[in-house]
Amino acid sequence: MGVWSHLLKEEKKSFWLHLLYSVFEGAVMGGILLNEFIFLKSMHGSEVKLAALFVISIAVYILLVLFSEFIRRTARKRIMLRWVGVITRLPLLLFFFFPKDAFAYLNTELYQYLFLGIFLIYYLGVIVIHPTINQLLKNNYRDEHMAKLYSWATTANKLVVLLVSFGLGILLDSNYYVFRITWPLMGISGILAVYFLSTIPYTPVEKVFPRPFFVAIGDSIRRMGDILLKNKAYRDFEIGFMLYGFAFMFTVTVITLYLENVLHLSYTSVAFYKNTGNLVLLFAMPIFGIVLGKIDPRKFAQISYSFMFLYILFVGLSEFVETSFVWNDLNIVLMVLIGFVFFGLFQSAMNLQFSIGSAYFVTNPDHAGDYQAVHLSLVGFRGLFAPFVGLALYRSLGYFPTFMIACGCLLIAIIYMQISYKRYDLMK
Repeated sequence: MGVWSHLLKEEKKSFWLHLLYSVFEGAVMGGILLNEFIFLKSMHGSEVKLAALFVISIAVYILLVLFSEFIRRTARKRIMLRWVGVITRLPLLLFFFFPKDAFAYLNTELYQYLFLGIFLIYYLGVIVIHPTINQLLKNNYRDEHMAKLYSWATTANKLVVLLVSFGLGILLDSNYYVFRITWPLMGISGILAVYFLSTIPYTPVEKVFPRPFFVAIGDSIRRMGDILLKNKAYRDFEIGFMLYGFAFMFTVTVITLYLENVLHLSYTSVAFYKNTGNLVLLFAMPIFGIVLGKIDPRKFAQISYSFMFLYILFVGLSEFVETSFVWNDLNIVLMVLIGFVFFGLFQSAMNLQFSIGSAYFVTNPDHAGDYQAVHLSLVGFRGLFAPFVGLALYRSLGYFPTFMIACGCLLIAIIYMQISYKRYDLMK
């Protein structure tokens, strides 16, 4: 703990609060990790509504420009965080009043729509809370310690996600409707998490904004357009990201349907596969953190897209290579297990690429936020329709052709990144 001995008293206090936030938020994330399977298996949700669940989790990013300006103008961020935590996590307590028998869900679609509404509110909170975290930590951690402290808190978060999601999977296999108890508990945990986050020391700074709110948003949108027009290397990076995004969103609903309808996996088995990916992520992320700092982000993108390609390919091959066995009540499908190992490698690379990849193209530090706003707004844009397109492809062509179309998008993205790397320098 050599780093710990060199921390200031204020840094140690901030870290413990950051750690508490990460642990309690990890409980929420672990509880939500299986939400699409709960919607499909326990609540008998339709394929279209399942696609809608993925849409609302991604499309909210299209509102980021609006919310970013709101956050920027809010001086009392601690109070803002607490209200956002309560408003967006308290609705999870409504699951306590959901029925605990299959007939109620088969007889009416009301609860499925309530489910989607509750999670829409939850995901709206994410695009306020996550940008604020960076501001709070930046004010309390010195640059030379920030990465290390952040990695400690993130590791704790992921370990809690592993434990909670696997435990929830076991509980759900014994009672399909135990989410009526666990999700309200997750709601309380989420409110506590945001409360701990809001107590990280922060000195409000009153600023005068000469431009009206919506005029400032218009200015931000124009700057984002200029970035895409003038920074050719970054534009290519986002084109590649768009192709990858289509592949991911085409298959995100379809793979869930495949694991449920074709492989008939239990909740515990699904949690096992997802946590296999998370374990790989924990070990691989520090390595990829070093790699990203040494190579062009477009070359790094080729690595992450390749892992995604292999993940989809191996899951698709499980339809033809039927090697499987049962171990401790877990249904181990070899091709799917290999696929999720690659998914963990993909996640570890993509988490970095998604969060800080845009920063490497910034030519003016004052516009760093605009680059990330461009990136996340495009994520939200394709999230509006891509999961539905993937569902339509699966219904028309079947599982494997849909997977191969996604692999084709990724292959084009990999090739395009290579062409861009040879054509444009990083700052062109």
